[in-house]
Parts: sequence; C-alpha cells; structure tokens
Amino acid sequence: MKYLIILSGLLFALHSTASTCPNISGTYVLIDNLVIKYDQVGCKTIAINYGKIDSNGIALFSGVSDAFLLDGTATCTRHGACDYAKASSSLINFSSNYNQGVSTEDHGRCRHRSYDLSLGDKGSLNIIFHVDLCADDYVGVVNKTFSRY
Repeated sequence: MKYLIILSGLLFALHSTASTCPNISGTYVLIDNLVIKYDQVGCKTIAINYGKIDSNGIALFSGVSDAFLLDGTATCTRHGACDYAKASSSLINFSSNYNQGVSTEDHGRCRHRSYDLSLGDKGSLNIIFHVDLCADDYVGVVNKTFSRY
C-alpha cells in the first residue's frame, strides 16, 4: 500500500502544471500597428488575441481568441493541426505539429515548430523561436523582443 501511495504521488507530480510560471498577461506591439494580447490565468490557461492599433492609437481586437491549457494538452483543428502550451518556472513553451514561419533580419524567412515566451526588461515580451530551416540554411534559435503597448 505504501508503494501505491508513493507511485500515485509521483504520477500526479508528472502530470500537473507548473505551480509558478511567468505571467505574460498584457498587450505587446509586434510590428507596425499589429498587437497581440495574452490573458493568462495563473499557470493553468492562456488566451491569445490578435489586433491592430487604429489611427487614434487605440488597440482593437477581434472577438476571437485562441485558448490553451498550460499543461501541454493539445488544442487541435478539425484538420488535425495541433498546438500545445506548457508552462514552466521560467517560460511558456508553445509547440505545434505543423510548420510555422518567422521572418528575421539575419536569416530571412525561417521555419519553426516551437517557441518560448518569457518576460524581459521593463515588462517586454521575449520570444525565442527554435528554427530548423531558414532561407540561408541557418538552424538554431532566433530571439525577438516586443515592448508592451
């Protein structure tokens, strides 16, 4: 019985989400007049909404958000494209089972399936893309930083 209790405790620890993680809730300026908003509830869930800044400097968002559990559970479309979000003590990792792209100044367009979000100086958002093929054949990481809106 003692071993059963220890085993169940280990299994619970392996399947639970992080108890502490960075809270990246906020709105960040991507490029030009495009913004992204993260609404995070502890280390449990996160919703992502994209928008734009209008001519008056006001961020406007669509009513549609992408929502994720931060325990690595898949969020899939009916066509089988899946995204995963997993919180740890220092970052939130997003990954997918399909190729995505990121543009870089140094390497041109790059393909990736995973990126990490963390907080930077003055509340900025740091994103590290794990790229596996760029226009110049670069493989490695691409770092980007976005300021708060």
